[in-house]
Amino acid sequence: LVTAPATGDHAAEPAAELSAARLRAERKRAKRAVRAGLTALEASDGESGAEAAPALHAGRKAARRLRYALEADRPRSGSGRGRARRAEAVQDALGEHRDALAAVRTVREVAAFAHRSGEDAFGYGVLATLEVRQAEDALRGFRRAARRL
Repeated sequence: LVTAPATGDHAAEPAAELSAARLRAERKRAKRAVRAGLTALEASDGESGAEAAPALHAGRKAARRLRYALEADRPRSGSGRGRARRAEAVQDALGEHRDALAAVRTVREVAAFAHRSGEDAFGYGVLATLEVRQAEDALRGFRRAARRL
């Protein structure tokens, strides 16, 4: 860096100012994406949130991006630990939701195959119901975490 300093649009700007501006932009992006996920969730008919999954995934990615930005900025600013934890809570809840929905799809596919093969598929239905409940629980956690973000 000393012999070949960075070049670019923001190379001459003080790092503290640029970092603060980027964090504000990431916070705004995350809040907007999380709000869009909540709106999509309220508009969906199913309690598991499967219809809102794309918007919820976008919210999860934005929360993860904010969390990483806050963690990277912590040595400079000395703060942001609480905000990073709140972003991580949103990220984790939406990750659990996504995983539960994937499990429901897989269990239902296996149940259909088992049924076609003449097996009793009742146990698969129980597993799918448990995963739907897990998805619903994750959405409740997301709503709580989103309010704190």
